[in-house]
Amino acid sequence: MLISRFMQFSLLSPFLRTRVSVLSFTSSSHCFPDHKFKQIIMKRKFSSFSSDPPSPPTPPPPPLNLKGLRTEAQRQLDRTHKKLFKASPSNLEKISELQLRLKQLTELVALASSSSSSSSSSSSSSSIDIQTLATSLGVTDQPPVPPPRGPKRIKQVVTGPRRPFREYVSNSSGESVSLSIYVGKRAEDNDELSTNSKYRSGRDWWLHAVGSPGSHVVVRCEDSELSDEVCLDAASLAARHSKLGTSGTNVIKVSLTKVSNVSKPTGAKPGLVYLGSQTVRTIRVDLSNSNTLERLERLDSTVVG
Repeated sequence: MLISRFMQFSLLSPFLRTRVSVLSFTSSSHCFPDHKFKQIIMKRKFSSFSSDPPSPPTPPPPPLNLKGLRTEAQRQLDRTHKKLFKASPSNLEKISELQLRLKQLTELVALASSSSSSSSSSSSSSSIDIQTLATSLGVTDQPPVPPPRGPKRIKQVVTGPRRPFREYVSNSSGESVSLSIYVGKRAEDNDELSTNSKYRSGRDWWLHAVGSPGSHVVVRCEDSELSDEVCLDAASLAARHSKLGTSGTNVIKVSLTKVSNVSKPTGAKPGLVYLGSQTVRTIRVDLSNSNTLERLERLDSTVVG
């Protein structure tokens, strides 16, 4: 009889067991008001439940843009080709790394191309392979975000009237006087520089590359002779500002004569002049020579216009 009553009591619900325990407690020692009793019951009833809100479900990943992925993979493939071409032959580790990436990118481009043209039922499994390979290579289906543009470049404000030449200063070591060297900017400016008395005197010196279009060069010096340093300064500028100089030719011949020996034929095209019967000296300039490069760098630091 006692065992059956114990079994019945053990099968009671948690709510009833709680009520029985509370009743036994109140009957033996204390008496609680009704509202206190209800609070104890509710506390025991909901103590097993968590108070934290349920976490929101994870959203599904966005669908893969195969066209964008193929375009981005092809862009990185071209960049890897260039890096492999420029890599040093002695850096074998870098070359092997680039070759492996090149192979994987080629495979990714092929997979993206074939998957975009196949049916949706057959491309579901290949999309997983494409996503896995693209993630390992760091390739996304969107082009990279371009870096922010820097501050706007402020154009140099030209004060005064436009001059048809750039002015350099020849001030080599050992020269007591600095001389101005004018270099024409374009064909029409060459005519203005060589024929207009506003910019040159008949006793000044004139230079031009032999057998090649280029800038007219005037040295503002009326002396009967020019020092070797000034001649090389002006000849180097004439060689560099010629078509031969810009096309990669290293050794260029430059003509040197007085401005009074230069004339403009009637009806000739811009930049074309005629040299008279006065003495014409030829100076040989090697633009690949280190001394010539240092000379031009020194002259560029003095340019105006």
